[in-house]
Amino acid sequence: MSLIEVKNIVKTYDTLGIFNGIDFTVDKGFSYAITGKSGSGKSTLLHILALLDKANSGSYYLDGKEITDSDYKNDTALSRLRNERFGFVFQDNFLIGDYTALENVMVPAIIRGDKRDEAKKRAIKLLCALFLDERLKHKPSELSSGERQRVSICRALMNNPDVIFADEPTGALDEENSVYVQDMLLEIVKDSGKTLVLVTHDMDFALKCDRVFRISGHEIGEVSRT
Repeated sequence: MSLIEVKNIVKTYDTLGIFNGIDFTVDKGFSYAITGKSGSGKSTLLHILALLDKANSGSYYLDGKEITDSDYKNDTALSRLRNERFGFVFQDNFLIGDYTALENVMVPAIIRGDKRDEAKKRAIKLLCALFLDERLKHKPSELSSGERQRVSICRALMNNPDVIFADEPTGALDEENSVYVQDMLLEIVKDSGKTLVLVTHDMDFALKCDRVFRISGHEIGEVSRT
C-alpha cells in the first residue's frame, strides 16, 4: 500500500490549467524529486500532496484512506494531520525572528501539545546532529543562510514525520552551502527511513534522489537515468 496516492488530479487557477488528470504515488522510504520549468506546477503538486492545497477534482489517499471534501473543510483536523505526519522545508525558511534556533525547532512539538521539557530535549538532539550545538541560543538574524536552513530541517524532523516535503530547499544558498545542505538532508532521510518529496530546478540535486519526475505540458513523467 502506498503512503500517498493521488489519482486523476485536475488543477486550475482561474482559466489557467495546471494539471489535466495526473496520477502520482509516494511510497514509504524513498526520495522523490519533482522537476520542471518555472511555472510548470512543481510547487502546486507538492502543495497538493502535502495537503496545503486542494485539487479541483481527483482523489487523494493517505495510507489507503481517501481524504474527502469534508476533511479539507475541517481546518483543525487537517492542520493536526499535517503537524503529526508531515515536515516542511521551504526556500524561505520561515523561521520566527524573535525565537532562538532551539525555540524555532520546538514549535511543531509545542503546537502538538508535547511537554516543553521533552520537546526541548528532542530539539537539542536534532540541532546537535546537524552541528548546530553552538547556535542553540542564536536568533535567525545571527545565523548564516546555511545554518538557518539546517534549523528548518531540524524543525521539519521535530515531530518524527512520515514525509518531509521540501520546496527548493537550497534555492537561496550559495553553491557550497547548497551542496552541503542537500547531502545532509538526503542522508538524514535515508538514515531515518523517512520519505522525501522534493521540488527543485537543480538536476544535480534531483538525480541524488531515488526517483526523478518532470512536469511538462500539464503532465508528469519519470525521468530515465539511462
